[in-house]
Amino acid sequence: MAMLLIGTALFGLLLGRFFKVFVLIPTCCFALVLAFAGPTLGYESLTYSFVEIVLIMASLQIGYFIALASRNFSPFTKATARSGILRSACSVPIAASEIG
Repeated sequence: MAMLLIGTALFGLLLGRFFKVFVLIPTCCFALVLAFAGPTLGYESLTYSFVEIVLIMASLQIGYFIALASRNFSPFTKATARSGILRSACSVPIAASEIG
């Protein structure tokens, strides 16, 4: 169970890094379907499956919002934008010796 929660938190981190919040709706629905497939196969009880669903969805959302927070509050992105490191190749001046 712990590996499943860590895996869903990491998956939530990936989703939060590259997608908008609306991606959580189909992802949570897919997790719900997978968690309900366990009791139909006879592996665990319905109560265990309900707890598993709640924990998986919470872990997924926590990972998503941690990724959002890390993207907005990263000191590296603010430093590179201020210092002008991200310049285009056209803004580099050509030396006079390279022309002639």
